[in-house]
Amino acid sequence: MNTKISQSVKDFQRDAKKYVINMLRGSSRTLHIKNGCYWGERIHEYVDFDSLEEAESCSIKYKKCKSCFKE
Repeated sequence: MNTKISQSVKDFQRDAKKYVINMLRGSSRTLHIKNGCYWGERIHEYVDFDSLEEAESCSIKYKKCKSCFKE
């Protein structure tokens, strides 16, 4: 599990997997579904996952984005 850095929205869209946690310093760690909300389309520093189960089992403390995960 490595933090990835995208140089542009295009890079993020090409490289990121379906689930992403924002890892930018000073921000709250938020789990997004890629393209699930405005912020889930353009994350600069992130850790990504193929499945929700994989994200939930990681050691990063995060909150789920309320827009991406409507319950």
